[in-house]
Amino acid sequence: MNEWNKLKIVKLLSEILIEKGFSTPTNVQKEVIPHVLQKKSVITLANTGSGKTLAFAVPILNDIIKYNTYYHTLIITPTRELAMQIANVFENLGQNHGLRVVTLIGGVDEKEQKRKIFESPHIIIGTPGRLSLIMQKVKLFDRLQYFVLDEGDKLLETTYADDIRKISNEVNENKSMLIFSATMTDSLQSLIDLNLIDPVKVVINKTFDTVSKLIQKYVFLPQKYKETYLYLICQDNLSKKIVFVSSCLGAQTLKIFLQNMNIDCVALHGKLKQDERCEVLNIFSGKDACVLLATDVAARGLDIPEVEMVINYDLPRTSKEYVHRVGRTARLDKEGLAVNFVTQYDVALFQKIEADIKTSMVLYECDEEKAKALFHKVSVAYKTAYDEVKESDMNAKKKHRRK
Repeated sequence: MNEWNKLKIVKLLSEILIEKGFSTPTNVQKEVIPHVLQKKSVITLANTGSGKTLAFAVPILNDIIKYNTYYHTLIITPTRELAMQIANVFENLGQNHGLRVVTLIGGVDEKEQKRKIFESPHIIIGTPGRLSLIMQKVKLFDRLQYFVLDEGDKLLETTYADDIRKISNEVNENKSMLIFSATMTDSLQSLIDLNLIDPVKVVINKTFDTVSKLIQKYVFLPQKYKETYLYLICQDNLSKKIVFVSSCLGAQTLKIFLQNMNIDCVALHGKLKQDERCEVLNIFSGKDACVLLATDVAARGLDIPEVEMVINYDLPRTSKEYVHRVGRTARLDKEGLAVNFVTQYDVALFQKIEADIKTSMVLYECDEEKAKALFHKVSVAYKTAYDEVKESDMNAKKKHRRK
């Protein structure tokens, strides 16, 4: 029996879901979809990788298939990549049924986006800054049925708070509000208290839970050996790995270093233009790269298939960010591995993360003798890569000053 039919969605949509490979709803989808179909406001706290996107996409599409309402849903996400990913989900499910989706994100021509807004889209998806800018000029958001905040905890940080307030002022009061987050924060709770009357609350996880099929390990190593151990772990050139780094400079340097060591890799960070970010994700999602070096721009919501390992080359500064990072693997009930590099300077931070997530991690076995033998070769290669990145940055600054 088609499990989706039990959720009382239209037969056409349940058949599309099966056809697209979504054989059965996840726990979060079973809990959330019935409430959204009843036009209730819903707060959902669930692990990354638990199927949150379909939890709101399915009931929204169900409504659009039944009533064909334009300007039906507004979805806000903290990153451009997540906005495009959500748009792809809707387009994939609604491609044969005239569904129109507009994505409003930075790094793309604003005039073209405004033109598309007037083509009566069903769904509008965007990042806070660009949405706020366009909504001040285009007054078409008073008929919304659903207003969705995806990664709600991140959206309500100081960086986005002003834009979220402006956007909220432009949408109609009668819409259903759907908030999805992996963690609950004080600012998120304040928004709920101020804007929602008797919302449904669905809690699939506790504050710092990680999924059960995620294996979490650590490597205790001297600071100067980080590049060597990273090379050792990545050199199989087979399984997909995301390596999290704390800075754009670090991500770019490690990319060049690993490429020079014959490892197929790409880097995703804030200094890339939008078309460059898209190209990086396409390469990594395909077969041309097995390692993605990333700053936290990639930690939020991105669903990249077949990521088997997350490596925290630099530990995140908070347990909340740790949960989001490691959530890039072990998605949708698959197994995954997180490996954390812990230097002599990271012990207190690592212990706090362990305490918050209530997990005692085990040692990841590495060949120490091999690391010692490779240390000089790796150090020279890393220094060469670092010098190349710094020289490139200097040349870019000189070129900018001449303009």
